[in-house]
Order: sequence, then structure tokens, then C-alpha cells
Amino acid sequence: MATPNYLFEENQYYMIDNRTGFLGVDNHYTPYEVNINIKAKEIKKFYVICTLENEINKTGFEMEKEYKNRINTLIEKAGYNDNFANNLVKAADHFIVDRKSTGLKTILAGYPWFTDWGRDTMIAFEGLVLCTKRFEDAREILESFSKYVKNGLVPNLFPDANTEPLYNTVDASLWYFQAVYKYLKYTGNEEDYKFIEEKIYDKLVEIFKSYSSKTDFSIGMDEDGLIFAGSGLDQVTWMDVRVGDIVVTPRHGKPVEINALWYNALCIMEELRIRFNKENLYYKELSLKVKDSFNKKFWNKDKQCLFDVIDEDDDKIRPNQLWAVSLPFSILDREKEKQIVDTSYKHLYSTYGLRSLSFMDKEFKDKYIGELFKRDLAYHMGTTWGFLIGPFITSYCKVNNYDEKAIIKAKEMLSVFEDHMRDGCINGIAEIFDGEFSSTSRGCYSQAWSVGEVLRVYCDINKY
Repeated sequence: MATPNYLFEENQYYMIDNRTGFLGVDNHYTPYEVNINIKAKEIKKFYVICTLENEINKTGFEMEKEYKNRINTLIEKAGYNDNFANNLVKAADHFIVDRKSTGLKTILAGYPWFTDWGRDTMIAFEGLVLCTKRFEDAREILESFSKYVKNGLVPNLFPDANTEPLYNTVDASLWYFQAVYKYLKYTGNEEDYKFIEEKIYDKLVEIFKSYSSKTDFSIGMDEDGLIFAGSGLDQVTWMDVRVGDIVVTPRHGKPVEINALWYNALCIMEELRIRFNKENLYYKELSLKVKDSFNKKFWNKDKQCLFDVIDEDDDKIRPNQLWAVSLPFSILDREKEKQIVDTSYKHLYSTYGLRSLSFMDKEFKDKYIGELFKRDLAYHMGTTWGFLIGPFITSYCKVNNYDEKAIIKAKEMLSVFEDHMRDGCINGIAEIFDGEFSSTSRGCYSQAWSVGEVLRVYCDINKY
């Protein structure tokens, strides 16, 4: 039995804290110890329950059995036939939780620090709840976020405390269209379309109207049909670090992935409008204008890829351009798509994802380590991001017509994650990795969109 002794062990050294800029020296508190006497060849089982609940009506053995039964049911529902996929299904389950304010499901962005973020949720959505065939959870997540759309913006994040959501994001709302579109592609029943028409469609129209005029955080549409966003100290794309008055990755203007997503959203709205026989708000006409402007203004002939931001042309080679290739509705011709993939492979591909900046760039940061200020300066300036393997593999396979050679290569790129899931946070995929030696994981020990995107592309390439 447990015997409280309330021991303190002083001056314990923690390497994980030292590498993040702290001394790494702390005190270790042990409120209990468990002593079990075992005779030779004897087998004993015991459990320890750590909880904040006042009353527990189950034994540890009962709880373990319930969990295993539940996980096995999820694995059976997903229908995969290998350990890697099954482990990804298990990992996906960790992020799908209840949101008390809506009484519906949501997705936590990462452990141990993040709550539910709009952008992360919508990017992770397909992998976590569609590839696993958790369609009821998918509906709840879409409805949960619809309740918080404000001035055409999906929340950037829900804070820990009982405070209002923050809305400083331009891409969460645009990824919401993609999540809706993919939900219907995976389900496609009349009741699913009815759910979108009755619960979600008006919110999509609200987002469109807000973006096609102007809304908060300097988000709006220019005369060329393209979306601009951000000003001053605002950071509204996923490359969002600000340290005091230092905007580390200023992407004010017209970011490339935002306008690829905008074109995607317009194409989706045209399909839904026709399906639901709704008012024609000229989605198709506007999408053609956006496509024309995008091709004229974003192509960087010198580097054979896309500018990261226009109108003050930012020619840094970053991974954001890949979404112009990987999203369902193609905005570029195949030759330009192939050049983007080739450039990205050369400058950005790293074992466990893609670097956030070309390793040849003079501002490239090769390690994410040290005190917070130093880490923030590296976060989007070369650090490798696990979730970016998703759009890269999709783009790579697309430009190679999903031929046998491309599928084999894609499977090789994915296979390393199976090994990674035995390191660090067991059965998880880290948020980020160093830019130079990407085998070293950093940031959140397990991240929703890292798991989601690996599972999504696994699902995609195993169709072939």
C-alpha cells in the first residue's frame, strides 16, 4: 500500500529544462511511494489512480479494460490493417475532446501546452476525424466552431480561462471551408448535406461577405480579387511569432497560402450554392479573377516558385506555397506546380517535415533551442514542422500523377514517422524539429496537426 512520506529531493538536474534556457536545477517532490512485496515466481497486479475527481467508482483494472475496448472499437471502425496506421488512430483520439461551452467536440492543438485553436483544428480535421471515420465527431466540431464565428472570423484560439476567444487569424476561416468540403467528400449522404445546409452554410456566406469587403485585423479583398491581411504588430497567419515589438515573420500584405485558400473557398461555395439552390453571389466569376491575379502576381520566375507575400514581394523560399498545389482546386498549371515541388524539395524538405525557411537563406536558424526569446526567433525561420509533410507529399504525388514511383517515395517519407512515434512522447508526433538536424524534436511533444497530416497522407497514398 502507499505510504505518504512527503519527500523533497533537492538540486535535481533536468536536461529538458536546461535546453530551453533555464538552469535545469529544481526540487523533486514525491508525495508517496508504493512498495510491493513479491515472492519468487509470483505475479501481482496493482494500479495507481491520480485524479482530481472526488469519487472514483471503478478500479484501475476496470478503467484499463474500458479504455482498451474503446480504442479497439475505434481501430476497427477506421479499418486499417497495419500497426502504423492503427497507432495513428490511437494518437488521433488523444486530441478529440469535449468543449464545455458548446457541449460539442473540439480538437486540442497539442500537448502539454495548447488548447483548441481554429487553424490547427481545421488543418488536423481530415486526418483526425475523417480518416478515422469519426463522422459524428466531425459534425460536432464543425458546429462547435460555427457558434463562435464573429465578423466572418473563426476563432484563432480559446484561452485556458473562461474568457472570450481570440480572433487574430486570417486563415482559420478559410481552412473552415476546406474542412466542410472534405467532410462532404468523405460522407456524401443526403443527411450530411442537409446538416451543412442547415447548420453551417450561412456561416460560410458570412465569412465570404466579410472577406470580400473588409473585416477585423486589416483583412479584406483588394480590387484584384486577392485577400490582404495584417498590419502593424498583428500576426494573423500561422507564422505568428511576435516578441514585444519585434514581428519576427512580417507577412502583412497578400500571403500566398491565404490566397490559395481563398480561391479554394470560392470554388467550394460555387459547388454548394448549386447543390443547395442558393443565391448566386458570383463565386465563380470572382474565382476566375482571383486565379488570373494569382498567376500574374505570385509567380517568381527567378526562383521558379511563388512569392511568399505580395505586393511588397517577399521572395524568401517558404513552405506556404505548397498549399497552392495541394488544395483540391488547382490554381496553377501543372508545370508551375512541378517547379514549386522541385524547389521545395531542394530547399525545405527535411526528414520529419519541411523547414519553415530555406536552409540557404542568410536568416536561416538551424536550431530551436535556448531561452524563449532565442527560440521565438527561430520558430518560423528554419525550424522543421512535422505537419508540413502533409501538403508536401500531396503535392509531390499530384505532380507525379500518383504513379508507382511517387507512391513508393511517399511511403518512404512517411515511414520515418513510425520510428519517431517510439521516441519522445510515445505514440505521438512532435510539433517541430530542428532545421539542420531534424531528428531532434522540439516544441509540443505531440501535436494534433502533425498526427492528423501524417494520417491524412497515409490514407491518401494507400488508395493507390
